[in-house]
Formats: sequence, structure tokens, C-alpha cells
Amino acid sequence: ERMNFILRDSACRLLLAGAVGQSMTFEGVRCVPIAEALCQPESARRRAVLSPHSLAYIVYTSGTTGQPKGVLIEHGSFSNTVVELIAGWNITAQDRVLGFAGPMFDASIVDIFLALASGATLVLASHADILEPARFLDLLHWHAVTVATLPPAYLSALGPVDLAPLRLLI
Repeated sequence: ERMNFILRDSACRLLLAGAVGQSMTFEGVRCVPIAEALCQPESARRRAVLSPHSLAYIVYTSGTTGQPKGVLIEHGSFSNTVVELIAGWNITAQDRVLGFAGPMFDASIVDIFLALASGATLVLASHADILEPARFLDLLHWHAVTVATLPPAYLSALGPVDLAPLRLLI
């Protein structure tokens, strides 16, 4: 029901679907498997003309009334945020940024673009890594992660641990 509302509200016409979404149907929306979309020849792809005011993405909140509410994020505001974070946090090409948040959470986009825009390395934590604290800590150490954004509850659940070589914990 929520997904149908969001698709109608956003006037979505094309949905890139993972394995689960490929079996779903939504009125007026064409579902295309991600693998199929990525394999299209260059000549079949449309080129978008973008400006700083072009829509980058929409985040749907739960809404204060219980009805989801779309918040529009423009390319300019998002890129300005990333540039300011890189400068303010001194992210460099030598950093290794942890991708902790799952791709369905908008915080993941910040981690990804912090790394991409600064030339840093993005280290992705799997769901299994996150569920097992010892495995998570091994990942941090093995990949020498220097920058990580962790939810306070998760950090608290880890307890007193050695987070070296982290230089920045958000």
C-alpha cells in the first residue's frame, strides 16, 4: 500500500527493480530489472540535461499524519552538502569511507558520494558484517577504515572496543 502511494504521489513511470521487485506490478509503472537496464546499448540510453535545480532524488518520510511525504532533493543542494562535508571533515583520497547504511536508506548516498567525490575508497559492510560485532570490527581493521558514520545505538551495542584506525567517527 505504501509503495503504491509513493509511486502514484511521485508520478513514477519507470521502476528499476531488484530480484524481489521484478515480480511486482504497479498500475501505470513499468518495472525493469536493474541488470536489464544496465545492459542497454549506449545508443538506447537517453541523455538527461541536468542543472543544479534538477531533482536528484525524493526521500519519503513517514509524515506527521501517518501519510508518507516526499521531500525533494535537488542536485545542487546535494552536491553542495557533499562538497562541504568533504572540506569540513577533511576527507582525502587516502581515506577509506565505510558504507554502513543499506542502499534503501538515504544516508548511504552520503557515504557513497563522500568517497566518490574525494577519490577515497568506499568499503561496503554487508548485512552479515553488521549483525556480528566481531566480524564488523574485523572489517574495520582489515580494510583500515578511516571514516565511519554509525548509529549511536549500534556504537553503544559494540561496547568499549578498539576502533583504530578510524580518524573520524560520525
